[in-house]
Amino acid sequence: MTAPNTPEEIKALKHRITELENSAKSYQRIEHLRHAFNQASLAISDATHPAEIFETVSKTLKELKITSVIYSIDPNQENLIVNSISLDSRIIKNVEKLLGFRTIGYSVPIDPVDNFRISIRERKTHFSRSSDDFLLQILPSPLKKLSGKLAQMINIPGTINAPLISGDRVVGLLALISDELVEEDIPLITSFAHQVASSWQKARLYQQAQQELTERIQIENERLSERNRAQRYLDIAGVIIVVLDKDGNIELINQKGCEVLGCTEDELIGMNWFENVIPEEEQKSVLNIFHQLMSGEIEPVEYFENAVLTKDRTQRIIAWHNALIKGEDGTIIGTISSGEDITERVLAESALRD
Repeated sequence: MTAPNTPEEIKALKHRITELENSAKSYQRIEHLRHAFNQASLAISDATHPAEIFETVSKTLKELKITSVIYSIDPNQENLIVNSISLDSRIIKNVEKLLGFRTIGYSVPIDPVDNFRISIRERKTHFSRSSDDFLLQILPSPLKKLSGKLAQMINIPGTINAPLISGDRVVGLLALISDELVEEDIPLITSFAHQVASSWQKARLYQQAQQELTERIQIENERLSERNRAQRYLDIAGVIIVVLDKDGNIELINQKGCEVLGCTEDELIGMNWFENVIPEEEQKSVLNIFHQLMSGEIEPVEYFENAVLTKDRTQRIIAWHNALIKGEDGTIIGTISSGEDITERVLAESALRD
């Protein structure tokens, strides 16, 4: 290859060298952005709260000298709401003082703002160099005259707005603001926006699950507290209280019942009453009555006596008062019975007769 001799050849060579240098700088810039976005994507992939995602994204973009705003969409899909903005806190305070309201939580209608409408409705990442029209569109009517001053304060040279899409639904918008942004950045920023949306949705679901778990634990604690309180009332009673489910298993028994049967509550709960407590010779008749009660064929008798077996297999005579337990739909789901141990009285009466 011969050295250039003519001015035209020298000029062409310099132009080519400049192109190569610019191409190398552009490649280095893109790789720098790609590396930063990859690191941020890894950091937010394990986030369990949206605030962690907002903070990581803002910090990453600040280091790239890019201002970012993250918007969420209201349930009606009509407005964007500012969730995070990476401007310097002093600038934010000055902007809020100028506008007279807080930036976080500020709601902007989607359709009247060209940049937002294109990104949200058409699901396209949109590049824009015009900031004046954008500010005029997002500010409420009484404040539109401040758009020029606001543009000077926050310096909006160019924006790239990328929809945050999770599944088949747009959940928000990532807006990037910098004088170094170019249209060629769109694919990289679109990919990063998908990562942000995915992590954001995962964090939302995690928070929702945590909230539901907390509420469930609270409900269970309240139920347990009510059950314990009811159990204390039942334990005070001087008679046996026992609740059976529709299969005849013991769901609840008070302290008096445990004392009469000679068992602990843990031993009795879940045990089948008829198989374990009723003497074998009475099981068939008593169980038949119970099945008729559960099917609604008969009403519980006001007073009923039968023998029960204690832990040491001795028999006690119990006088029962029974009632049905019904669900919200009126179906019979079990019985509740109060019983008095009348063994000594029955034995005394029998001795007198003898």
